[in-house]
Amino acid sequence: MKKLSFDWNVRQFKKMYENSIISFEHPIQRTGDQWDISQKSLLIHSILEDFPIPALYSKVETKSLENGEKKNIYYILDGKQRLTSIISFLDNEYPLHKDTPNATVYGKTYVIANKRYSELEEELQDEIISFSLKIYRLDEATDEDIEEVFFRLNNGTSLSKQQKARSKMGLEWVEKVKELTESPLMDKASFTGLQIRKAENETAILQSVMMIDKEYDWKSISSNEIFDYSQTFKEDSSKDQYIEKVKSAMEYLDKSLKGENNIMLKKTNFPMTIITAIVAMENNIDAESFSYWSMEFRKELTSGKGSVIPTRYKEYGGAGSIRKEKALGRTREMIKHFLTYFDIKDKTATEYVENMTA
Repeated sequence: MKKLSFDWNVRQFKKMYENSIISFEHPIQRTGDQWDISQKSLLIHSILEDFPIPALYSKVETKSLENGEKKNIYYILDGKQRLTSIISFLDNEYPLHKDTPNATVYGKTYVIANKRYSELEEELQDEIISFSLKIYRLDEATDEDIEEVFFRLNNGTSLSKQQKARSKMGLEWVEKVKELTESPLMDKASFTGLQIRKAENETAILQSVMMIDKEYDWKSISSNEIFDYSQTFKEDSSKDQYIEKVKSAMEYLDKSLKGENNIMLKKTNFPMTIITAIVAMENNIDAESFSYWSMEFRKELTSGKGSVIPTRYKEYGGAGSIRKEKALGRTREMIKHFLTYFDIKDKTATEYVENMTA
């Protein structure tokens, strides 16, 4: 791996982004909008006060255009939040926080709190767009090099376990999991904005995969366990079968479940719903019928009158719900309710759970 460095000013970065020469779509990256307004505002203040800004890291890939020409794309590996915050400020997408300190430029002090870029004095605008940022370009870097660089750069930051897990998972698998997070089903899922920023939607998907992976002896569905499990993906093609099972279940559920913020797809219920959908498909239950069952089971998950079919599902929630016995308990109770609803008697819920999650 070779490392080259350049100093480009903000004006150049913005123009390159507008011309699609810079991309933030490398799969190892976090989702956008991770920073709050205070963090973004402090960055702009740091630029005006000429504080050092950490360097950006990138990998260049050559893409073929429709006209036959080739174009070098700089994929940002580290520095996405910094660069997107600057670009969006230049586009007047947010005002600076009300508590942003005054900025002193060339001996003159300016009030910048509550102001958008277009509302700043012209000399401040010029100061921002002329500010230089260092960017490192990593050449001849393998996927493994990229993963290790990302992990080391972020090892001391407040990344979630799942965000760090991407750097150890292997880019092929990161892309496959990312594809699942972009499934239409996830628009119906009950994840908060904060949970999505922390990649807990990815964690829920990987919990589902891990629970049906017969080759992995998991102890809980905690984020630490998922971090360890993520590192077993490299050079393990057997994981594909489990990814595909979860993908099929998600497509089935997208046809079955209605509305946004569906409680069946809340974080604590997500893997259990996925596994029950797999059981439903094995028993040739159509999506509409599954939908009617889900509405009956949801009565157990919401306040008010419970389901007419008794279940101990809630007993396996609450404190310690990530422990294996509780995760399996919720799975077993959901499948048991499902089997009773459809009067399926070929196997018990316990047998389904043991066969699928052993």
